[in-house]
Amino acid sequence: MQEMTVSENVAFRFVTGALVLIPVAIRYWKPYRGKELGLLLLASVIGFPVQFLIQFQGLQLTTVSHASLIVGALPVLLALSSAIFLHERLHGLEWIALGLSAAGAVLIALSTKQTGSGPRSSLHGDFLVLISMFAAVAMILCSKRLIASHGALAITATTIMLGTAFLLVWVEVAQPLRFHFSALVLGDRRQPRVCWLRLERIYSGIGDYPTCRRRKLGCS
Repeated sequence: MQEMTVSENVAFRFVTGALVLIPVAIRYWKPYRGKELGLLLLASVIGFPVQFLIQFQGLQLTTVSHASLIVGALPVLLALSSAIFLHERLHGLEWIALGLSAAGAVLIALSTKQTGSGPRSSLHGDFLVLISMFAAVAMILCSKRLIASHGALAITATTIMLGTAFLLVWVEVAQPLRFHFSALVLGDRRQPRVCWLRLERIYSGIGDYPTCRRRKLGCS
């Protein structure tokens, strides 16, 4: 997240996944018509570009611990949505468990106590992560209606590939992808001896490493 923008981080992840899933999509392909095609496109757009761009933006603004606990609210949201839209029945004990889980997630998101000097959470970041959970629920509900006729593997592969295509269009319009990053991410290929000497100095403990790094090795 320090070397890439949110758009680049999400795009490179899904491009890799989409390429791997091409054989699966071809193997299990069936035509989508009418309402099925609309649900497929909706699931692809909401479930991938919308959900993950919002979620990763939220991760930049809050802590991983807060985000992970908010993500834990996904089963609660999904259960409530399935009861409302798919008319699935929940028993009394299940409603109580859902209520307690939701209350815990809200209390965590609204907590403002910070300890130490590390990364700090923010209400804005927590809210974005929570919004991304609603997008995930919408994607799951749309996919649920398609799985019966097309299968889970086909829906997974197709939605990821279509979602990646929509994501790349958005990224190129908003902020074109870069394909060059610093040596911190990719490694310094131009100075292999420098990197080897750097490791040797670290593990042997010989000499003044910070001075050596600046003057002799020329490492940044």
